[in-house]
Amino acid sequence: GSIALPWFVLAFLHWLNRDDGLAHAHFRWLRARRVSLRRAVPWIALAVLVPTFIHNWLREISNDEIDATIGRALFIFGALGLAVLAWRLLGPGRIWSQRGGKLDNEPIRLRQLARVGFSGAFATLALLTALGYFYTAVQLGDHLLRSLIAILAVSVVHGLAVRWLILGERRLALKRAEDRLRAEAESIGPPVEGEALPEVEPEETAVADLGAQTRRVLRLAIALLLGTCLLVIWSDIAPALNFLDKINVWPSTFVDENGKQIAFNVTLRSVLESALLLAMTFIATRNLPGLLEIGVLRRLNIDAPTRYAIVSIVRYLIVLVGVLAGLSLLGLHWSNLQWLAAGLTVGLGFGLQEIFANFISGLIVLFERPARIGDIITIGGIEGTVTRIRTRATTILDWDNKEVIVPNKTFITDRLVNWTLSDTVTRVIIKVGVAYRNDPRLAQKLLLQVAGEHPGVLADPAPLAWMTGFGDSTQDFELRFFVAEIGQRNLVRTELQMRIAEVFRANDIEISYPTRDVWLRNAPETGAKSQVEPTAEASSASNRA
Repeated sequence: GSIALPWFVLAFLHWLNRDDGLAHAHFRWLRARRVSLRRAVPWIALAVLVPTFIHNWLREISNDEIDATIGRALFIFGALGLAVLAWRLLGPGRIWSQRGGKLDNEPIRLRQLARVGFSGAFATLALLTALGYFYTAVQLGDHLLRSLIAILAVSVVHGLAVRWLILGERRLALKRAEDRLRAEAESIGPPVEGEALPEVEPEETAVADLGAQTRRVLRLAIALLLGTCLLVIWSDIAPALNFLDKINVWPSTFVDENGKQIAFNVTLRSVLESALLLAMTFIATRNLPGLLEIGVLRRLNIDAPTRYAIVSIVRYLIVLVGVLAGLSLLGLHWSNLQWLAAGLTVGLGFGLQEIFANFISGLIVLFERPARIGDIITIGGIEGTVTRIRTRATTILDWDNKEVIVPNKTFITDRLVNWTLSDTVTRVIIKVGVAYRNDPRLAQKLLLQVAGEHPGVLADPAPLAWMTGFGDSTQDFELRFFVAEIGQRNLVRTELQMRIAEVFRANDIEISYPTRDVWLRNAPETGAKSQVEPTAEASSASNRA
């Protein structure tokens, strides 16, 4: 029974590193690593399984003296054998080999430290056994072998997680490609080249960036998992770390449920745990988007702006919970922070009210979503695309490719025009003035004809041409039509106005203009003749504006 676990581990290690095995097909481990581990399996069995079996057999058939002598020799033999194996496996170009075979990229110092550490540990066990500390060496050796098994298990979990991450990246890239194709297929009418608007898709972070963020979170999770496993394995010597609780850093107090003030000391262990918790909070806050995007949000049928809002809100919650928990370990409980909250409230009433208002407005914008990432908006004379929604302000990229920072409070208090909130279809109006000598019904018919022939004008809603009134010198018409995208407005308007001018000229319809009659009068002493000539001159001096 004592050799069952080592036997299973060695069999799994051999199966893991065979050709076309799990490490080759899915983990993408290098050939040098796989070959080194596979060749080391029989030597590990010789150094571990054989001494363990003989030792257990001798304990069953002989007395303690034979077990103590032969058992020690077998243990020394196994420990020295493992020391040699560790020295060889952790050599250059073996299990620590880098992709591409470049030794310059290898963390040489870390590998050398691990090489000396593990080899020295097994050699130390052999030395302790030779000095008479056989039981201590056996216990330490058992813990060390279990630690190596835990490292192997965590490595397998890490390989599976990386494989899941790679598949998630591929599915995410495929899903985005399908969404783009579906959006192009659902567009009405043939494609029309519109105005070149700035391409802004910050809510859809690049797949490579998401993968990098997720890998950082994954490394943190693997480190925590490995630390937990090692802590459980070495738990019987963990009470030796209790000396950290005896080192007081500073005194503190808190108020219990009954309102009684209780004094306590913040120890060095609490400070270290608080620092670890705050560091984990910082790492999780910076790398959360990739993990949520690949692991959770891609499976839900929600749009990109909603995913952005979810990630932002969860990030705020992680910061809040992590900071409060870290401060509580340092002795700053809520009862100690009440005075700070009261002072902060007073400060908000004076100098910080704008910052607080912008923060709350940013939360309202994320929840209510009057403007989302990628929307085209007009606010306060600024028109452009929303690129980022941060804690204090929102960034808008205008048509001149300038980034304008707008405080979040403006989105709540000012009038906001969102051109793409629920639909990208917008209406365009072209005003035309026709001379009184032309038939208004023919002009209306030609306007509708021109609009119907253009591929950028939507058939539903259908274009309309209205006669809106009689001007001083024109019959006023308005051609109203819809386009599918905001970027097509100026292009379609320009092309239709040029086409209207051509069609009206071909059908002898005059686009009228204001007319003015100018009468020039001479002084009274110039005589009657001079008074008639200006009249004739003025009749031909109509000014066209």
